[in-house]
Amino acid sequence: DRQIITTALYFQVSYHRFPSDEGLKKKWIAAVKRDEGPLFKISKATKVCSLHFLEADYFENVASGHRLLKDSAVPSIFPFRKTKPPRKPPLRRTSSSMPASQKKRTKLHPPADSPMELASASYENEAPLQEIVADQNVLQEHAPSSHSELMKAVAALESQLATANNQALKQQAELAEQAVQLNKARAALAICQPELETAKNKLEAQSKELDVLRSELVTSQHSIEKLKTQYAPFGIEKFQACDEDIQFYTGLPDYGAFEDLLDYLDPGENGCNIKRHHMTRIHKNMDYRGRPQKVSVRNQLFMVLIKLRLGVFHQHLGHLFSVSVSTVSRIFSIWVDFMYLQLTELTLWLSRQAIDEAMPLAFVEKYQSTRVLLDATEIRCEVPSSFVTQSGLYSHYKSTHTLKGLIGVSPDGLITFLSELFTGSTSDRECVRRSGFLDLDFDIGDSVMADKGFRIDDFLEEIGVDLNIPPFLRRDRFTVEETQETQEIAALRIHVERRIQRIKCFHIFDRPIPISLVPMANQMWTICAILSNFQSPIIQDTEGS
Repeated sequence: DRQIITTALYFQVSYHRFPSDEGLKKKWIAAVKRDEGPLFKISKATKVCSLHFLEADYFENVASGHRLLKDSAVPSIFPFRKTKPPRKPPLRRTSSSMPASQKKRTKLHPPADSPMELASASYENEAPLQEIVADQNVLQEHAPSSHSELMKAVAALESQLATANNQALKQQAELAEQAVQLNKARAALAICQPELETAKNKLEAQSKELDVLRSELVTSQHSIEKLKTQYAPFGIEKFQACDEDIQFYTGLPDYGAFEDLLDYLDPGENGCNIKRHHMTRIHKNMDYRGRPQKVSVRNQLFMVLIKLRLGVFHQHLGHLFSVSVSTVSRIFSIWVDFMYLQLTELTLWLSRQAIDEAMPLAFVEKYQSTRVLLDATEIRCEVPSSFVTQSGLYSHYKSTHTLKGLIGVSPDGLITFLSELFTGSTSDRECVRRSGFLDLDFDIGDSVMADKGFRIDDFLEEIGVDLNIPPFLRRDRFTVEETQETQEIAALRIHVERRIQRIKCFHIFDRPIPISLVPMANQMWTICAILSNFQSPIIQDTEGS
């Protein structure tokens, strides 16, 4: 039966999506007679049943058994496309063959109160039915076959007409309501228009005022930045753009040299390396990790350099960095020990080749074998309470209590040897013997230039090194050659004297070293001497190399 056939067909059919090609897609839309609109949208889920395609539209003998459409296939099987057989032409009837009763009834007259009469009365002025319905075959196909069907059709039309009238009345009422609302809106707009203009003018005025305030804000921000720079907290950051200030406070030539020194010292995060060095002297197995402090690590180094360079008191440094005097004292002592430990790791003694490559012209002619220029200097210290210590520190040369140190300078003016400090009463010869100077890596044929107070020729002879010192007065007066030699040596020894002067530009040595700082005097002396090597070369001030 029909249900079985339908079920069988259901399991044999397949469904095919609309093609992605726009041209072919339009052909499909035209074939199914369903234009896209609010109620019909073509998507990936929109498909056409296989019953609407011809067998020729499919590929034959597909291995998988699926039915695959050809690329040019278009659905063509639809009920509305079935052609109807042509209708037989109507028979021509003559007046003689028509019955008399029918001749008289040329027109059907329904009752006066019937729906048909009402319909004909209301539509008698309208266009003929043939003009409304284009296809006569369709009209004939759907034409009522009896009077009752005609009455039903008329009733349906009347119902549709009443519904349309109701909808029209409803729409008319809605339009009237909308017109009332529109009039109200126009009236409200007319009332709000002046307020809107006032608000607009006020907004423009506020916008101009805002622009003025923004301009003032930018000016104020620039002023604030200038004031921040001018009144910034005292620290290295305040002077990093001014080399002159850096040199004044630290003795270093510029901020880059300060950064290089900080990188070499490597104090660690929050000074953990400094604390570890300090604490391991007390607790050897203690793992000390640095923690943030009020004075940053770089400003702690800056504080120590200010102390060495300017020789200011701890109380003044406390005011500058907003810390207590005890904090300044603790930072200074810890940093001096740490800097001494790190800086003494540097190799000061230069090879013979390095000396020759930088040999100034003044040495090349007569004193080319010079390896080092040796001299001694003294720094004052406070008088200790112990008489024994007083006796040891007293210098007959300076007529005061001092500490004495040896300094060796290469011919081009760099410090290549630095001794520890001895008591002021120690002779130059004894200082040389105890300082380790004779243990340096001299080459055979090297010479040492010194002042006539250094009678160490016997020491140097043992290691194959010559001594160049001014000649002693052996007669009533010097000969011309001796005078010339004295002047030449004095002119060359000026470099070591300038280096000593640069060390003493660290004004911590301007005043006698306090007894409290004497234990750190050797460390301070070494640090200042090595830091002077970071400054500009001495030799360029007088002659080329």
